[in-house]
Formats: sequence, C-alpha cells, structure tokens
Amino acid sequence: MNSLLRRQLRRHGLDEGALSEPVRELLRAVGEAYDQADDDRRLLERSLELTSQELMQRNRELRADVEARTRAEQALRERDAQTRAILAALPDVMLVVAPDRTVRELHVPGPSFLTEPAAALVGRPLPQVLPSEMLEALLPALERAAQVEGAQRLELGLSASGRRQRYEARLTVSAMGDIVVVIRDQTEWVQMAERLRVADRMASVGTLAAGVAHELNNPLAYVMGNLELLQQALLSPPGDDAELLAMIEEALQGARRMRGITQDLRTFSRPHAEAMEAVDPRAVMDSALRMAATEIRHRAGLCRDYEEVPAVFADPGKLGQVFLNLVVNAVQALPVGEAAQHEILVRTTTDAEGWAVVEVSDTGPGIPRHLAARIFEPFVTTKPRGEGTGLGLSICHNIVTSLGGRISMEPRLPHGTTFRVVLPPSGPAELRPSAPTGPEPASTRARARRVLVIDDDALVARTLRRMLKGPGEVVVTSNGREGLERLRADPRFDVVLCDLMMPELSGMDVYEAMEEERPELTERFIFMTGGAFTDRARAFLERVPNPRLDKPFNAKDLQRVVLERESGG
Repeated sequence: MNSLLRRQLRRHGLDEGALSEPVRELLRAVGEAYDQADDDRRLLERSLELTSQELMQRNRELRADVEARTRAEQALRERDAQTRAILAALPDVMLVVAPDRTVRELHVPGPSFLTEPAAALVGRPLPQVLPSEMLEALLPALERAAQVEGAQRLELGLSASGRRQRYEARLTVSAMGDIVVVIRDQTEWVQMAERLRVADRMASVGTLAAGVAHELNNPLAYVMGNLELLQQALLSPPGDDAELLAMIEEALQGARRMRGITQDLRTFSRPHAEAMEAVDPRAVMDSALRMAATEIRHRAGLCRDYEEVPAVFADPGKLGQVFLNLVVNAVQALPVGEAAQHEILVRTTTDAEGWAVVEVSDTGPGIPRHLAARIFEPFVTTKPRGEGTGLGLSICHNIVTSLGGRISMEPRLPHGTTFRVVLPPSGPAELRPSAPTGPEPASTRARARRVLVIDDDALVARTLRRMLKGPGEVVVTSNGREGLERLRADPRFDVVLCDLMMPELSGMDVYEAMEEERPELTERFIFMTGGAFTDRARAFLERVPNPRLDKPFNAKDLQRVVLERESGG
C-alpha cells in the first residue's frame, strides 16, 4: 500500500487489516495510482531539472556568443575608426574602382585635384571623378590591372593654376575584383630631389672653384697685358704692325678661352633642367674635363680615348653633372703632387647594341669591397668626413636611369676604379644643326636698318654700337625704362637688342609691356643674357620664341642673329 494512504489510515484510526477486502483492493489500486503519480512526478522533476540545466547552459553559451559578437563588433568599429584615422593622416587620394569603372569608395584627405566633395563622387563613373589629363595615363593601367601580378606604379601629371603637379599612382586588385588606386602628390618630392641634384652639382663646381679661377686668371693676365701694351703702342709713334696684330690675336684667344670657361660654368650651374636635346657625349665630357682641368693637372695625367659614339637624348646640364661627378670622384681618389704616378682615363665607344658607352677610370686605391655593392645608394661615400655630400653617385644613378641608361662600377686592375655609363642612342637626325659661321653676303650686310639697344652696362652698349656700325641707325638706351619710353615714342625699329636682366625694369618687363601695347613689335626682340639666374627669367626664355645671345658673344654671332631677325628668320 502506498505510504501516503497508510499514513492517512493511521491518522483516522483505521486498521488496514480490519478493512474489508474490496476496500483494501481499492486502497491498493489507489496506492498504485499514487505510486505511479510519484514516479511520474519524480520523472517530471528530473526532466525539468535536466531541461533547466540545459537551458542554463544554452543561456550561458548564448550569452558568451552575444558577448563575443559584441566584442567583435566593437573591435570592428575600432579597426574601422583606426583605418579611417590612418587614411585621414595619409596625404593620398584613394579610390576603390568597381569592374564597371564606377567609384565604389573614395577617400580624400583634404584639398586635392578633385572638384567636388568625396561623398558626391562615390558611385559615379571614373571619367566623372578624375581630371581627363590623369585618365589618359590611368585607364590603360586599369585595363592591365587584372593581368599584372602585384602593384602597378605609374607617374601622372596635372597642369593647374599655371603649375605642373606631379603624382604617383599605385594600382592593386582586391580579393573582390575591385581595383584600389592610391594617388600621391609627388610635386614637393620631385622639387626636393631637383634641389638635391642642384646642391650636389654646386658642391662639385664649388670643389673646383679655385681651379676655375686659376683657369680664368691665366688668360685674363695676358688679355690685360696685351691690351695695356696696345694702349701704349697707340700712344707711341708708329711701330711694328705685325707685333700689334699678334697682341690683338693673343687677346682674342684669351677672351675666347675665358668665354669657353664661362659657358662650361653656365652648363653646370643651371639650377633647373633645360629642354632635352640630342647631344654628343664626348662634347659634354670635354666640358666636364675643362672644369676639372686644374685639379686633374696636379693629381694625374689625363688620357682621352675617344671612339665614335652616337648622340644621346639628354639635358646637357644633367648629363654634364654625371660626367663631372665621375671625374671629380676620380680626381679626389688620387693624392696631390703625384701626377706622374697616376692616370685618369676617359674612354668612349659604342657597344654591340649601338649604345654610347662612356668610361672614367682612375689609378687610385679603389672602392672597398664592403661598399662596392652599395656605392650608388644615398650617403654612401669613400671620402673623408666633410669632403663630398655622399649623394653624388646616387644622383648620377637616378639621372642615368631616367635617360633609359645604365651606370656601373668595377675594379680597374691592378688597382683603381672604372665607372661606366651606357646610354641609348638618340639617332643622328636629332642632332641640332650648327649655326652658320661664314661671312654674311655683302648685299645684306649693306642694308640700312634701325636697331634699338637696351642695356644698363654702358661699356657693353657702346661695344654693341661699334659691332653694328654700318648703314642705318643704332640707338642706345641705358636702362629698361628708357628703352620702353623710346619704343612707345618711336616704334619704327627693325631690331630691338635687349638685355634680359636689368634693375628696376628688366628686358622681360619691356617685352611684356609691348605684348600688351604693341604685340607686333615683340617679334623684333633679341635677348642678351649673361645668365638667366632667376626662376622668372628661365620660365620667360622657355615661353618666348625670340632668339637669345649668351654673353660674351662675338661680332659675327651678333650680326648673324640681327640679320636673321631682320629677315624674319
């Protein structure tokens, strides 16, 4: 009997044995029902207990999942914020370009070449986002992106507000098939690199300054001496005309020699790149050797071994910087006062591919093996502290590679070093024709003409008047303002011979005033310059088509240019 029923019977004073059989049978059935109910209850309790534990476990797991997701979302937000902060700190414009060439994402750090806010450009086709000048170079790279492994790099240019901006673009393909384009403004870097090149060039020229002064002083000594003797001879009774002619010829030779030195200096001291042209590497090398002549003379014998080489397409100043650096390095590798024991060999030849090869060799101690592999890296030098910048060979490498060439170094046995520059040919048709040097036809020389001379140096102006002496009229003015007033009052001049650099009102100012007032007169200008040493002057000479005479020049060159200007040449 169920224990609960038994307790109930005892509670009511009933004896289980005294009950009738039917009652006992009923109580047994009820007891069994109670037992079954107890079993069901216990089973249910156990089931509920297990379910509760499972729910609690599941709840714990769910809570852990939620916490992990929350942490992941927070980390994602933090990474996104960090990425945006990094992008905001970068100076680059970044685009994500979809396969259909629409801009999926766009990051602009600040003022840029874009004409609208970034948010307004997202979703637009790429041609509506980037300037057309950039697109010309960028679109072919986008087409190649899928076929190129790794990042592509290309240079872009953009003209804006009268300035030329330089950019570098890098393209990579993302895992989603989009193309990520990063565009960085390289203008300041390019300008800094140019300033470094100029600084190194000036360091080389400065190293040779004393020698250049010596090279100028020697011819200057006999020019002045002969001129003084001529002056005395003219004040004395007539003498030997042959001796006077010899003194005049020697003075002219000295003047020509000094002019050659100043022309070499002008080549190497140009602070900015000039127009590229076809040049003879041997002529550029000779200019570098003349610059270093005094230094070479005291340290080594110079040997030239020139074979025929093709012209190369280069800026003479930059190519001259390369050659001058190599020559100066060779010179500085040798001790002073032992010229008889050492040699500098300059050799030119043409290789099997038809490229120009220029070699500079010395008999110095050579380059240490541990530096040889790094010799073209910036700030790697074999010179003592305080001698040289450590940038020369690095800049040479950059210039040569920018010309499509190669530069290398190898030991020269039994001792010394050879630097080799290999440059692609420009083609013989690209060489500039030389100016005619023969005498002018008498019929054209005799033509009457009106020439206006504008020069603030009275001695130069008087000399120009003498050089132009002949039929016609030569009017001399002593400064830019006087010249401009004369042109305004009387514009009937066939030629205006104008100095470029003058105080107060320069030749550029006179020309630009005529551009506004009498533009038909501008084609009559010929500019004279002892050196365009300002940014404005260099830009001006690049802009105007007028002929230019570099001082010092001789009478034949002056008369030729004036004649060409008169005839509209």
